[in-house]
Amino acid sequence: MTDSNNTLAVDVLTWKEARTLVKQANPELANAIDELSPSDDYKLYKARYRWGEAILDKGQLNLPRTRGGVVSLNDPSLDPHYAKALSYTHAMPMGVVLDHSLELFIELEGGQATPFQYMKAGSIFALWTALDVKSSAHLGKVWTISAGARSFFLLSKFSDKTYFRKLQRTFALKGDPPIDLADQYRIFHEIMTKQTLSPAWTVDVLFFSEDWLKEKKEFKWRLFREYLASVVLNKTSGLRNQVVFDYAYSCIINQKNLKQNPYLLDTISHIYQLALGSATGFRIATQNEPGPVDMLSKIFVDVYGLRYAPTFAYQDYLNVFSDAPDNPIYYSLAYPTLLEFYPRSKKTTSKLNDMENLMYILRKTQAEFMDDSLGIKTTDMIQKIANTAFKGFHFEASSDGSILSTSHLPDSDANLKSVLAGFEGMPFCEASPLLRGAIRVSAKKLEE
Repeated sequence: MTDSNNTLAVDVLTWKEARTLVKQANPELANAIDELSPSDDYKLYKARYRWGEAILDKGQLNLPRTRGGVVSLNDPSLDPHYAKALSYTHAMPMGVVLDHSLELFIELEGGQATPFQYMKAGSIFALWTALDVKSSAHLGKVWTISAGARSFFLLSKFSDKTYFRKLQRTFALKGDPPIDLADQYRIFHEIMTKQTLSPAWTVDVLFFSEDWLKEKKEFKWRLFREYLASVVLNKTSGLRNQVVFDYAYSCIINQKNLKQNPYLLDTISHIYQLALGSATGFRIATQNEPGPVDMLSKIFVDVYGLRYAPTFAYQDYLNVFSDAPDNPIYYSLAYPTLLEFYPRSKKTTSKLNDMENLMYILRKTQAEFMDDSLGIKTTDMIQKIANTAFKGFHFEASSDGSILSTSHLPDSDANLKSVLAGFEGMPFCEASPLLRGAIRVSAKKLEE
């Protein structure tokens, strides 16, 4: 059934009604629920959000309206049964992404978003908080979850005032051209709230009501909770391995006397988390999973008059055991995504010099990780590091060849090649602010 006031884009479903949707997104979860054979008393809430809407806004759950926009779960105008069913974690109820994607992030001062997790169709979210209600990690005004990718950028600039006025007139934009990378999202979001092209980009999520998570004595329900706990265990393996990595990394830095700028050392540690699949890096978008790529591409070519092939990047995970070598992700020095970092050195250095130092330390530390002095060479963590290739790119190549020109990026990125093939005659933006100081992280080729 649909919200009686017909104001919310929320459907209240039984398992029988939701089963096919879950089966398509996450067959394993669907099979686990089938074993429960739940009655119709166990409700599920399917909510449809438009791209860029805040599902969780600094710790506060929002529900989507049918005409766009969201409303707080605590809004007094809402039927109180929504809050009763979905507020059991005091933040985000457990749920599953049915299509497209979500991004969990922390918004810093100045509007920059630091990504924490990218969730594709089938991802189960808020499990940690649902199973451990005493945890404090999810409380407060820390976390925000967006419909679609929040860390979403056009590689080329679009700040020319003359061309930007075309966007302003067509979509009645109120703001000025973006001043930096962090400011791009504001424009994308405003365009998507005012465009009339269809179909609109939406993401469906399925929230579980409190009844699903209550402790029950029946064996089948205990098995269900054990299944959910196993999902949490698998998703947090990177966090549990962090202590071992930090210890091994610090030993290498000290033993090899790699005493560089602490900010660079912290950046390298984070780049290794990209290699391990514990943190996300930028990937070139070839489809609409992270956002309305096709629609925005058309708008920036036809309305703005973009000179370059419209190329979007978003945050995604790398799996060096399954991803092809030409399916890389990138760490951008122009848009650092470290969750924590030391202050930059007051000594002025160029971005190219930073890139050269980063690549030097990456080569040294990667070789040392292969040494078995700590007895961890055969672990999954070290095998991932061994199977990772790192390469630096800058608009200006280094004299020693350690840093390549960004003009070479399409040579080894199948996603970028695919985008360029779709816009024949439009060049790649080699001077992209996002990639003209970036580390490519990819699976190694067999010959490497």
